[in-house]
Amino acid sequence: MMTGNKRLMKASDIPAFVVTLIKAGCDICAVGDTRYVLGDVEETLAAYDELECIGEAFEDRDSLIRKSVA
Repeated sequence: MMTGNKRLMKASDIPAFVVTLIKAGCDICAVGDTRYVLGDVEETLAAYDELECIGEAFEDRDSLIRKSVA
């Protein structure tokens, strides 16, 4: 599904998204039940280029934040 120029990520993509972040070196963690963080600043900076590619691959995931956290 597309929104504007971005493909809307599906709920079925969440496991692959999380695994891809972990493989990139990010320690993804839930913050409450509404947010997640990708780990320490150093981890995120070290994986910056890979995170850009991940963002392009999984595109618009804002509507799935709560499901991703779960």
